[in-house]
Amino acid sequence: MAASSKAALEGFSRGAARDLAHRGITVNIIQPGFIDTDGNPADGPASSMFLPTTAMGRYGRPEEIAAWPAAQSTASDHGRRPPTVQTLVIVCA
Repeated sequence: MAASSKAALEGFSRGAARDLAHRGITVNIIQPGFIDTDGNPADGPASSMFLPTTAMGRYGRPEEIAAWPAAQSTASDHGRRPPTVQTLVIVCA
């Protein structure tokens, strides 16, 4: 389900980038791996299935994603990029 949702989001974003480029609006996607949230807790019932598939053997934390310079750049107006879709896949867990 997550893989198809991420693929759909990327497809939607490509269309949005084409539609909004003439206004100087860029579209970026940040697609982190498993993140410890209320909806997907690291100690939840599904974690025993997902945890072995993570590179670092743990779930990521939201503050780790927010601290990435690329995430901060995406949310700011600094250094405007050419109108395009950029997908940042973060493997932090």
